[in-house]
Amino acid sequence: MPAFAIPTATVAAATALSPLVLLILLACPLAWAVLDVLRKMLSVRGGRPTTLALVLVSAQWPFLLIYALHQGAFALPRAYVAPLIASLVTNVVAAVAFQRALERSPMSATVPLLALTPALATLFGVPLLGEVPDGNQILGVALSVVGALLLGLSGGAPPAAAAPAAPQTAVAGLRRRLGRLGHEPGAVWMLLVATLWALTPLIDKIALRHVGPALHLLVLVSAMVLVLAVIVLRRDGVTAVRQTVAGAPLIVLAAGLVATCAIVLQLEAIQLVWVGLVETLKRGIGAVSALLVGRWMYRERIGPQRLAAVALLLIGVMLVLRP
Repeated sequence: MPAFAIPTATVAAATALSPLVLLILLACPLAWAVLDVLRKMLSVRGGRPTTLALVLVSAQWPFLLIYALHQGAFALPRAYVAPLIASLVTNVVAAVAFQRALERSPMSATVPLLALTPALATLFGVPLLGEVPDGNQILGVALSVVGALLLGLSGGAPPAAAAPAAPQTAVAGLRRRLGRLGHEPGAVWMLLVATLWALTPLIDKIALRHVGPALHLLVLVSAMVLVLAVIVLRRDGVTAVRQTVAGAPLIVLAAGLVATCAIVLQLEAIQLVWVGLVETLKRGIGAVSALLVGRWMYRERIGPQRLAAVALLLIGVMLVLRP
């Protein structure tokens, strides 16, 4: 059994979900979906990726301080240092890479790659945590990944009033999108983000064996702020940070609050169920939420390809939740 392993029975037991656990698992992806929109709103206003990352993590700090003070317990054992450093590195690199990906390519062209995160988290969870899902759960993760990827790549649909495209045209369009994905300058950065975001909750779960979630988040975000501040202030100075915040103070504040809610919910979730399940629901529900918002706000057509993708997502979710 690996050094940080947990009994594999935990994976099976985690699928017996209480209403409270299910509520946490549903709220977590919705919070991340809202945060993605807020981050995109900040990225289109300009600014270096590291500056935007610094602003976002700094906006979380006051909320996390309140959370930590409420929870109490500020002891940091020596065994916590290694997972803290690992979490710090993955979070800083992922934050910068995400903003860089959005800066170089449209969100619709790169965010679909995040659909790979559940599969990567499930794969990495075997050696790191000993979380070995059964065959049905593995199939569920795979179907959810394929469904989320298809749903993400089916963007740009015409309005509902437009005539539906022929099946051959839809298939050809999907092939073109897949072909263009390899040429998108932001695709490599988003693929790096998917890998790091798959590792991050696994490392966090190891860290939570030594400290509580409130203290872990406060220490982690404080360290991220210091590291990013050194990078940004040495290169761009305080002016760059001030301009980013002054240009959209309400968006920054909202992003800080939503990010805090999202990460707190995620840490609570990974303590209750296996990490691959959390990531599967996160990406699956996030993709469906984006589809519904597109239909509601922008009157985007939900064609056969998108319905098939949603069906795969739902089947995958049912399989990973199956006792």
